[in-house]
Amino acid sequence: MITFGSDVADLILQRTLGENTLGLNNSINRMTTGYKVNQAKDNAAGYSIITDLSTQISSMLQVQQNTDDGIALLQTAEGGLEEVQKLLERLRDLATQASNGTYDAETREAMQAEADQILEQIAQIRESIRYDNQNLYYKENNGKSLTTRLAEAARVEVLADTHHNDTISETYTPVSASTAERADALSAASFSVSNSTRASSTIEGAIDFNKNESKTVTIDGVDYVLRNKLTTAQSISYIKDTATGELTFLASDFYIKAQDGVSHNLIVNGSRNEVHGGNLSDKIVINNNAGSASVYGEAGDDEIIVTNISGSSVNVNGGDGNDIITGGTYVYGNAGDDILNVTVNGAQAYGGEGNDTLNVNISSAAYLYGDGGDDNFNIISGNKIVVNGGDGINTILQDKGTNTVKINVDGANAYSVEFTKKDETKTVTINGIDYEVTNDKNSANTLIYTIEPSGTINFQSRFFTIKGDLNKAHNVKISSSNVNFYGGNKADTIVLEASLCKVYGLGGDDNITTTSGGAITVDGGDGNDTLVVKGDRALVYGGNGNDNITIYAGYSSVNAGDGDDFVDVRNNNLLIYGGTGNNTISDNGQNTFINGFGDKDNAEAVILSANSSKDIVINGINYNIQNTADDKRVVLYKQNHVTDEISFCAVGTTTITGQKDAAHNVSLYGYGMIFYGGNLADNITVNGHGIVAYGLGGDDIMTTNGYNTEMRGGDGNDTLTMNTNTNRIYGDDGDDTINLNEANNHIINGGNGNDTYNI
Repeated sequence: MITFGSDVADLILQRTLGENTLGLNNSINRMTTGYKVNQAKDNAAGYSIITDLSTQISSMLQVQQNTDDGIALLQTAEGGLEEVQKLLERLRDLATQASNGTYDAETREAMQAEADQILEQIAQIRESIRYDNQNLYYKENNGKSLTTRLAEAARVEVLADTHHNDTISETYTPVSASTAERADALSAASFSVSNSTRASSTIEGAIDFNKNESKTVTIDGVDYVLRNKLTTAQSISYIKDTATGELTFLASDFYIKAQDGVSHNLIVNGSRNEVHGGNLSDKIVINNNAGSASVYGEAGDDEIIVTNISGSSVNVNGGDGNDIITGGTYVYGNAGDDILNVTVNGAQAYGGEGNDTLNVNISSAAYLYGDGGDDNFNIISGNKIVVNGGDGINTILQDKGTNTVKINVDGANAYSVEFTKKDETKTVTINGIDYEVTNDKNSANTLIYTIEPSGTINFQSRFFTIKGDLNKAHNVKISSSNVNFYGGNKADTIVLEASLCKVYGLGGDDNITTTSGGAITVDGGDGNDTLVVKGDRALVYGGNGNDNITIYAGYSSVNAGDGDDFVDVRNNNLLIYGGTGNNTISDNGQNTFINGFGDKDNAEAVILSANSSKDIVINGINYNIQNTADDKRVVLYKQNHVTDEISFCAVGTTTITGQKDAAHNVSLYGYGMIFYGGNLADNITVNGHGIVAYGLGGDDIMTTNGYNTEMRGGDGNDTLTMNTNTNRIYGDDGDDTINLNEANNHIINGGNGNDTYNI
């Protein structure tokens, strides 16, 4: 051991050794960390700078993380808005298509149904797009909408006087004109203005509601009962101009009841609201953007105006008093001498008791019923408007429409028969011929018919079954949907101009023509019939006799029946079965499946009686084919011996189930078929309309070239490809690949698994 004494030399040596040891330790520390300054004692000023820089770096990293989170939120919102944009583009296309004036009311109803579905999808996107469990479009968060929360970043602080360090703080929420009009987009507009430049005559606010909560709210001394109709929390906003008394609510899915004993001047902007006025004279304006809504004037001489109801169903009930109602889809004047201004295509307006005036200015059809009192009708424009004056002395002041049906008015050209309940049957005699008429509607119904100059009886009401005298020849026209018509045993002439109808010629050499419409049934029955079928998705039966059938309707089925028949094919994707007899065919279409025409045949036939099934074997694979309809159906199939692809064609309620332990290579044509594959890797191609295909198990390849189809991959890693619009895809389980080569108006659900989308 080294020891040191206490002499001066030893002390110097000891101090030197300590200094060297400390220096050595500092050098080792610097070599270990790689930093020159490790502690404050190394360099106090430098260490302070390093600490500040480290803090700033940490803060900047957090800023970067916050920015990434914000970008992710905006990207999520943008994705939903892109889908909404696509849906709105389709909605615009439908509106443009419907405005060309070439479609009948039933076709427009189909367009309207698609428009309603688009609006429902937009509403679903609005409800479902979330980030961190927060709705990104409308739902409140701590009393602030997304617009308000994002606007916090744009808060402006203005120095009023820098010498006195006084600050005036104003928070602005950016709201576009369309946003302010739509309670969907902004469920509670929050404004906070602290200076005094705001007009003193305005009162505004926002009120939060829990699910199904009701509150009585006092605005400028007037009470309003408000109830949230949703099962989720939401808010309602209002603004009142105290100078004019005009009160505007921004709300959707609310019940609003105004106080009695006060006259109201209300504007309600939003969707699916139920609005009730007071018992004095009110003015109520409804701007309904989508969905069903209703407004009740209650007592008093009210003025009710409904605007912006595209894609909507708005019920208006004037109540007691002499009311003025403009707009609405279902309008009821009720008691009083009312003025009803019909501005919506397809609207139904009922004057009620009193001497009413109904003014019509539209482009297509409407139904007007005066009911009690002496009523006046003023038809400025329209096509196929039905006017029923009801009781009293009724007058048409002017008729500038086309094909107006007039009942119980001066110059009447039509007749009506009232039915009070479903399944009620009456015998109606027209032109000396008896017709047994049954109401198929679940409520009261009115049969309307006209007699044309040619003697043709034109039935113009929906939801009826009409059976003609079997011993008479009938000359009729069916102009409304959901009608079943049965002729007689003589030579009938029947013209069908609507969808969802069934026409039976029964006996005789009948002449049946359909001019438009879809999902129809035409049965010539016995006799040598001439059938000309237009539209789409038709079931055509020639029956017994030598029939002449011309088929223009796509995605349809023809069963010519017994006899020597001739079929002229003028469209694509058709099933043509000749039945028995020496049949001939002229095929001017594509993808036509033909059987029963000798050397023109290209397919095999499976004949199915009502509600029956059969098993067939094709290329060693079993298929069960089931008919769930109440009448006979035919399924045609053919096989490509090069590719081993099996093609099926069926129309209507047909289900085909493939063998479970086999791989299927099939192509599906026609309309309304349901197909089930197996548990192995299937290759399924859909070429028809309204077809549903299930891949079940296995890694399936499924492709649709049809319309309004549905594909479900089932288990396995499936590849699903969509080449046309208005379809539905469900990947179900597995890591699926979904290819969208046409991205309009689809429903896409990848299901469970890590799915890949190629759009």
